[in-house]
Amino acid sequence: MRKRWVNSIALALTIFLSGCTPDNYEASVIKTISSHDRNLDISIVKYGYDATVPFVYRIYVLNAGKSPLEIEPDSDYLRTDSIDSMELSWSTPSSVSIKCAEGKVYKFNNFGYLDQTEIRVNLDTNCQ
Repeated sequence: MRKRWVNSIALALTIFLSGCTPDNYEASVIKTISSHDRNLDISIVKYGYDATVPFVYRIYVLNAGKSPLEIEPDSDYLRTDSIDSMELSWSTPSSVSIKCAEGKVYKFNNFGYLDQTEIRVNLDTNCQ
């Protein structure tokens, strides 16, 4: 009897945790903005996880024309639960400005490399 109970708990935990894995999501590209020289793109991707937070938005910087759905999901520069008032723009051909990030910021990287290009990302959480 005790073994059946332990097996039932193990099965329930496996089912519960499998619903929260990063592979279990729907993704859609919300917006893409090309840099001034058209070599790079900023893309916002909406991920639906069906978890405690229904949607997470991720911002990627990638080579122009490449889909963010084809790259590693964890290579995002910003991860947040809201993009309602957010403004994205290119400051220079390799520098991104993100203004008015109101939601919870789960992840933020202010720099990275794409091929040989150094990428800079500026985040402003002031909303006026």
